[in-house]
Amino acid sequence: MAGARTIRHLCAILIGTVGLWVSAGNSSDMPERKLDADEAGLWMVVEKHEQEIRTSNKIINDDELASYLQRLTCRTVGEMCSEIRVYPVRAPGFNAFMAPNGAMFVQSGLLLRMRDESELATVLGHEASHFLREHTIKSVRRWHRTESGFAIVGGLISAASTVAVNTSTSSESLIRTARITETAAIMLRTAGIAASFMLVGYDKDQEREADIDGIRWLHQHGFDAGAAPRVWRRLIAEQAAGGGQSGFSLLATHPTPKVRLAYLTDESMSLRVDGSTKGGKQVHPHDDWLKPRIDLYREDFLVDELRIQHPKQFAAIVSDQIELGIAPGLGSYLKAKSWLEHAKRKRGGEHRRALESAHVEFVKGQDSGHDLPPEAYRDWGKLSLRRKDPATARAGFEKYLHLAPNAWDAKFIAKELERL
Repeated sequence: MAGARTIRHLCAILIGTVGLWVSAGNSSDMPERKLDADEAGLWMVVEKHEQEIRTSNKIINDDELASYLQRLTCRTVGEMCSEIRVYPVRAPGFNAFMAPNGAMFVQSGLLLRMRDESELATVLGHEASHFLREHTIKSVRRWHRTESGFAIVGGLISAASTVAVNTSTSSESLIRTARITETAAIMLRTAGIAASFMLVGYDKDQEREADIDGIRWLHQHGFDAGAAPRVWRRLIAEQAAGGGQSGFSLLATHPTPKVRLAYLTDESMSLRVDGSTKGGKQVHPHDDWLKPRIDLYREDFLVDELRIQHPKQFAAIVSDQIELGIAPGLGSYLKAKSWLEHAKRKRGGEHRRALESAHVEFVKGQDSGHDLPPEAYRDWGKLSLRRKDPATARAGFEKYLHLAPNAWDAKFIAKELERL
C-alpha cells in the first residue's frame, strides 16, 4: 500500500493543523459548526481544486449550458440549492460528482446519455443529496476510524485530485492498487482532474438515501419519477455489453445495479400510484431545451467516449445515440473507429482481431444502406492497406475523393491511389 502511504503523507502536509468554520446547513438560519483538523484540511484542498477545475480546459465553456444546469438543480431540490454550484465538465463516462463544499461537476459523458430533463434531474438530485446530507464529511470520519488503506486513497483522490491523478507515478500506483479494468484505467487517465471524485466512498445506506431523495424531489417538483429507473436500466444494459471491461460510472462504488434498479422501480411505482407525477409529464418550461443543446456537442462527446470505452460497450452507447438522432452511417463509422482505437492498445492476435472487427463495422455500415461519412471511406482505405487488401483500399480512397474532392488531404490520398 505504498500508494496509500504516499497520498496520506501528501495530504498531511496539505492539512496541517488549521481549523475552519463552514456552514453546516442549507439555509441561512442553520447553525454553523467547526470542522476538526482533518476535515478542515479536506475543505481547503477541495476549495483549491474547485478553482483549478473552473479554470482548466476540462470545463465546457458554454454559459447557457452551465446556467441551465444550475437552474435545473434548483428546480429539482428547491431553495436548498443556494449553496450548490454546478459545472459542466468535458470528460467521458456516466458520472457526476459532488464535492463537500457544494461544487458539483457534471461530465459530458452523462449529458450525452440523458434523454430528457427528468432523467438529468434525478442525477442532479442524487448528487445534491450527498452534499445536503454531508455524506462526504461522514465518509472522511469513517475512513479515519477504520484506517482502511484503499478507503484513504479513495477519499483523498476524491478531495485532493491532482495529488494522485495528475502525476503519472501516483496515478499508476492507484490503478494497480484498485485492480480496475483496462477501460476504467484509461478513463481515469483521460478524464484527468475531473476524475478526481471518481473513487468517493459513500456507503450503501448513503447511496440509497441519495437515490430516494432524488426520486422524491422529482415527484415533488413535477418531474417524471419514472425517469430514475429508466436511467439505470439503460446504464445496466450498456455496462453489460462491455462485460468485464466496463469503465467507471456511478455503478462503481454504489449498490449493485439490480438492487438499485429494484428499489428505484418500487419507489417510482408508489409515487405513480399517488398520482403525483402528473401522468408522467413534466410541468416545467424549457423541457425541450436539453436535447438540442447537447446535439451541438454530440459527435465530439461520442469521440471522447470511443477513446476510453471498450468497443462492445461503445457499440451499445452508439445504438442509444442513434435513437436520439445521430445518423446511422455516422454510428457505423464511430464503431469502426472505436475498434481502431482499441487496436492501438493491443499487440499480436488481439491487435489483428481488433483491426478485423473495425473492417466488419465498415462493411456493415456500407451494407446498411445508410451513407457513411466521407472520412469513413478514407479510414477504411487506410485500414485495408494494413490488412493487405489493395482492392478494398482503392475503392475506399476513390469513394473518399468522390465525396470530398477538396478535402485537406485529398492530394495525399490521390498519391496513395497512384501507388496502388
